[in-house]
Amino acid sequence: MSEKIGFVPISNYEVYLKGMRKGLYDKLFFIDKVGGEIKTIVDFGSADGYLSDIMANIFDCIVYGYDIDPKMIQIAKQNFTHPNLIFTDNFEDIPNEIDIIYASSLIHEIYSYGSPNSIEKFWYQLFEKKPRYVVIRDMIGDATMDRPSDRDDVRKVYRWAKEKYKERYLKEFELKVGSINNNKNLVHFLLKHSYIDNWDREVRENYFPITLQDLYAAIPNEYDILYEDHNNIVYLTEIWEREFDINVKDKTHIKLILKRCKK
Repeated sequence: MSEKIGFVPISNYEVYLKGMRKGLYDKLFFIDKVGGEIKTIVDFGSADGYLSDIMANIFDCIVYGYDIDPKMIQIAKQNFTHPNLIFTDNFEDIPNEIDIIYASSLIHEIYSYGSPNSIEKFWYQLFEKKPRYVVIRDMIGDATMDRPSDRDDVRKVYRWAKEKYKERYLKEFELKVGSINNNKNLVHFLLKHSYIDNWDREVRENYFPITLQDLYAAIPNEYDILYEDHNNIVYLTEIWEREFDINVKDKTHIKLILKRCKK
């Protein structure tokens, strides 16, 4: 399990990192839901370290910012110097028996850029250190998303693409992902239609590589679900209603807290 996860270069780091910082309060949904003294947190996929630094200050604990991208680690070390922060691209630097391992917007990247071995490695690492809590925040859809699209919704997306001169992006999406006549693909395109600055990277990413049911199956028996919120992000649904006149009812995002059982 020494293989690292591959990735497509980020063409615009500034835009990418700005996007990563959006929804800060949503990303910190777990802070009032975990009990006991928190001494160690692993920010799995820490990027530029912005959230790692915030968690180090909120919890006043050791935070390990872990990312496989050396450039991200370099940026984090330069920008954040809190004494409780440790940034590394070597997972073995992290001790066992940590309190929280936190993974936000990571599952879809692992599946998009990783091999079967690196995907297996990710799930192993998520629980390897026997964390007291595992916190997951990502795009996850139910298996029922995979169905024929509403024909009027398909028409509205094609009309939008023509009027906004975005036909190229829709065409590239359908070539790589599949027709928006499939409802999961249509919702998938709505989620990524505005990420033009890093389009070559975004169009490759599969936002829905696993279903909610797959996620459940990946949870080891020694963990219970402490908290779950499977829903839509309000500001996104408002954008889709305003730009496309489409009302998406499928749940696209999950916030999950797993707690290790005392067995």
